[in-house]
Amino acid sequence: LTLPEQGRMVVTGALTFDSVERGWRDAATLMRQSSGPLEVDLSGVGHCDSAALALLIDWLRLLRHEGRNMSLTRTPERLMLLAQVSDLEQILPFVAHE
Repeated sequence: LTLPEQGRMVVTGALTFDSVERGWRDAATLMRQSSGPLEVDLSGVGHCDSAALALLIDWLRLLRHEGRNMSLTRTPERLMLLAQVSDLEQILPFVAHE
């Protein structure tokens, strides 16, 4: 996870049951370093499983608790498919590719 610019967090690597705990801690730290809406760029996500969805929902909850918005951009096809079969594509704030 990196925060290359204010309001944008880039996620890279696997988002699986083995990695989401670290991802949650790292993201919470980065989120505290920014303010306002947050774009989460998912283009660097490799392997993912349902734990990735739980992590994204938790990030969304955390930001909304602070009165902030989140958008998920450049979502890999596998992650989008997981969201669709889990009926979460309307809950998570995915932004269509331009």
